[in-house]
Amino acid sequence: MLKSCRASLATLTLLLAAASPVHAQEKTGLKPGFVLKPGTARIVLMRPSIKVGAQSTGGMFEPNADWTDQAKENLATALSKAQSGLGNSVVAYAEPISGNPAKVAEYQELFGAVASSVIEYQFFKGNRLPTKKRKDQFEWGLGPDVRTLPGLDKADYALFITTEDHFGSTGRKVLQVFAALARVPVTAGVHT
Repeated sequence: MLKSCRASLATLTLLLAAASPVHAQEKTGLKPGFVLKPGTARIVLMRPSIKVGAQSTGGMFEPNADWTDQAKENLATALSKAQSGLGNSVVAYAEPISGNPAKVAEYQELFGAVASSVIEYQFFKGNRLPTKKRKDQFEWGLGPDVRTLPGLDKADYALFITTEDHFGSTGRKVLQVFAALARVPVTAGVHT
C-alpha cells in the first residue's frame, strides 16, 4: 500500500511538472543585424566596476583588494588579447583633467540599471516587458548622449563592465556541510 502511494505521488509530481509552462532563458543579447567587423573597431574600456572578496560564515561580503586588482588586470589583458586577435583595439578610458567624473559615474550607474533590466526582462521570454516582446528585437541602450563624455570622441564603442564575486570562505563552506546534514540550504558564493 505504501509503495503504491509513493508511486502514485511520484507519477502525479512528474505529470504536474511536465504540465507547467517552462520559460527558456536566452543566452545572448545580440541586436539583429549587428556585426563587429574585425580590424575596424576602437573600443574604450570604461572604468570597470569589479568587486571580488569572500563570503563570511554569516554571509557578509568581505572585499579583498588584491583579488579585485588582479581581476581588473586579468580582465583588461583578456579583452585586449581577444580583440587584438580580431584586429580591434581596446584602450582604457582616460578621463581628461577637464572631464566630469560625476557624469562618468552617472553613466556607469545607468549601465548597471540597464544591464539588470536586460537580464530580468530580455533574457527570460516569459518576463518580457510589453514594449520588448517583438521577435528578434534588442533595443536597449544608454542613449546618444553617452558619446559626449570626454575622451570618447574617437571611440567606436564604450565598454562598461560590472561584476561582483563573493567566494565562500572556509567558515562558510564548513557551515554548508553542517547545514546540509540538517537539510538546510546554504549558498557559498555569489557571482553577479
